[in-house]
Amino acid sequence: MQSDDAGLGTTLINLWISYGLAQKQGRSFFIDDTNWAYGKFSNYFKPPPKFSCRQPPPALRLPCPLQARHLVVSSSNAHWIFGDSFKEYFKSPFAVSETRQREIFEMARSGYEALFHLIGDDASYLQQRIQGLNRDVRSKGGISIGIHVRHGDSHPLEPQYKDSYIPLDMYAKRTSTIFHAHLQQAHGDTALSQSMASHSKVMLASDDPEVYTSFELGGAERAQSYIALASKSALDAASNEGLSNENIGWEGGFFQDMFWSLGVEASDYSELGGPFPSNRGPTEPKTLSVESVAEQRRLRPSKKSLQVREWIGRAYLLDVAVLGQSDRVICDVSSASCRLLAVMMGWNKAITHKSWHNIDGNWHWSFIVP
Repeated sequence: MQSDDAGLGTTLINLWISYGLAQKQGRSFFIDDTNWAYGKFSNYFKPPPKFSCRQPPPALRLPCPLQARHLVVSSSNAHWIFGDSFKEYFKSPFAVSETRQREIFEMARSGYEALFHLIGDDASYLQQRIQGLNRDVRSKGGISIGIHVRHGDSHPLEPQYKDSYIPLDMYAKRTSTIFHAHLQQAHGDTALSQSMASHSKVMLASDDPEVYTSFELGGAERAQSYIALASKSALDAASNEGLSNENIGWEGGFFQDMFWSLGVEASDYSELGGPFPSNRGPTEPKTLSVESVAEQRRLRPSKKSLQVREWIGRAYLLDVAVLGQSDRVICDVSSASCRLLAVMMGWNKAITHKSWHNIDGNWHWSFIVP
């Protein structure tokens, strides 16, 4: 699970497809989280299914060829393992649009069903959230619409927005369209229509805390409020001291460079290695450069860094877990999380019944960015 990509979405979808491929080829499947940036797999999920054989020693694991007895799939070779040849081999030559990748979708789905089982308080919170949706929304004729907004270092495929982000009012307009289509099922029954409207709910998840307070999506509630990431301005406002260099906010969304620097102290850097992350330098001269510190922290994060990363990981997993239970989902396909959500909804619900809505151009579902 070691990866240079700090995001969880790509890691999860590659993990799920790897499991599905192993099942299709009759292989056993094991997870190696030795150098995973987010810590241990068992800190988030139940153990993966057990197989009759033992995990092979590192010396016998090979990244290629595909016919290797003990094949390793990682971020380094995933683009090759799941590249054009994989896509061509498993797509249906007679299907059209997104249905051509249904077999790949089902591989990912089997991985999701086998591996995505939250643990502890997170699992309890998720169950309470699902029960609440069933009790307060669906049983009373309402509809739950999930919105996922990705900002940070991910940008849309649509040419006019490729250097910025999809405008939030586009999410709001699509939500309104879905909502009014749902109300048409009342067939003119005013009382039923009012009940359906009053018991419907819009749930929002984003890597950018500012999206939650936006005017365009002001009527939405957080998909989950159990673990919430805040912006620096919000942290400063809540701080008794006002502006503070100690407050590290999640400003503007998820940026990989910011993720890798979480928990790194000023004293970790040398005086000549570059600017310090705060206005306080180290108490003793060091010999490490900024680059070497960053590289070491990727593979061997400090206890503080790992703790912060785990909070971020848990928040993300709860976000997508709740949104995956929505009746409809609106997202942009350039984000791995968007493609992940379709898998969590399942083929029939997401694709056949068109409950998964990509707002980034006319792209269909694909396990990789088109």
